[in-house]
Amino acid sequence: RSVEAQALKDYILSHAEQVPCPFILLSKALPMAVAYDTTAIDPSNANVADRLRKQAKTRAIKLLREVILDKESGVTAAMLRGRHGPLEPERRLGKLIMSRAQ
Repeated sequence: RSVEAQALKDYILSHAEQVPCPFILLSKALPMAVAYDTTAIDPSNANVADRLRKQAKTRAIKLLREVILDKESGVTAAMLRGRHGPLEPERRLGKLIMSRAQ
């Protein structure tokens, strides 16, 4: 966890009743992994490690997009704009994210 992420989390949790809120929480954790063949790819190489991180981030963003657009989530544009508090989107998306990430 980065210092910035921790500061943002602390702000969101200390302003949980603020509506509209400037920041929302989409997920507490995004379980994402990238499989690779260790005989062909050397993750100790900085360029390779960066590429693997970018792939994981791209997959995480795609997962979030899919879950947000899923009718089952019930997430609305107003929720994404903070009109229902900072934690409502995560309450609706958390279980769907975990079920799709497995």
